[in-house]
Amino acid sequence: MSEDITGLYRTILAKEKGSIRKDRGGKLSVALAFPNHYRLGMSNLGVQIVYRILNERSDVVAERFFLPEGREMAIYLRSGGPLVSLESQTPLSSFNLAAFSISFENDYPNVLQMLEMGRIPLLSDERSENDPFIMAGGVASFLNPEPLAPFVDFFLLGEAEQNLDPFVDAFLEFGSRDKACLVSTRGRRDVLRHLAKNVPGLYAPALYDVSYNKNGTLAHFTPSIKD
Repeated sequence: MSEDITGLYRTILAKEKGSIRKDRGGKLSVALAFPNHYRLGMSNLGVQIVYRILNERSDVVAERFFLPEGREMAIYLRSGGPLVSLESQTPLSSFNLAAFSISFENDYPNVLQMLEMGRIPLLSDERSENDPFIMAGGVASFLNPEPLAPFVDFFLLGEAEQNLDPFVDAFLEFGSRDKACLVSTRGRRDVLRHLAKNVPGLYAPALYDVSYNKNGTLAHFTPSIKD
């Protein structure tokens, strides 16, 4: 990782109050991603709530990602390095789960840019067992998840205060917190099926057949599996 990015992020952290640093060992690692710049993400109440809920758990470590801008983006472009977390400068692709908090539809392209910078395949059906699961939540996801359906493994619809802990419990029930073990013993689709059965408000697009009318409205929406 570029020393310039490390130094820049350490400077940002030194000015913060309430940032959390945890040992990653033996924990579910969550990349909490806001698809816009740092100053906007840090003023977003939803991001703050999710960051607190996740890090209050002893079995989870959550670190933040934002869309780079200005000098920060210039460093990434010059170095060619992958997108890394604010807290520990760990690459996005090294996390078990990347959770995007999306408040505005205009930020949809930024989700794809961050995935690309994180060296994660954009399309969910092209990801391998070594890639993190991509989750999305937030107001824009509640209103209409379909524009991002090809790129997101699952959406968590509803309020984080009610749904986040049950989701984490279900995710951890399925296998080891080690990413490789979690998905090598059970395929990614099996993980999605387990979550869809056990987490209220979870929508996994790969488990549904969806078609649209010529005007773009929803025409057909049925489960692609019987159970």
